[in-house]
Amino acid sequence: MISVPDVLGQTQANAEAAIIAADLVAGTITTANSPTVPEGSVISQNPVGGTSVAQGSPVDMIISLGPVMVSAPDVIGMVQADAETAIVSAGLTVGA
Repeated sequence: MISVPDVLGQTQANAEAAIIAADLVAGTITTANSPTVPEGSVISQNPVGGTSVAQGSPVDMIISLGPVMVSAPDVIGMVQADAETAIVSAGLTVGA
């Protein structure tokens, strides 16, 4: 049995290298947005690090696309209430 390396937070390339070095294989790779994990890094893995598996087993990973990007609305010339509504409707927060 092989202990699965913990690759959370590593870049996809480094994670795949660690998995291969442990006599395992990179399994299914999917992507998802994350507000906290940098683009190109591992958000989650299955099986989790430290799990014992058979040699050659796949390790599936979800790779971060980074945060969801949105367009900031043009609020120049709007009254404050309308501008705040437009900003919040775009999924942003109103600053100072």
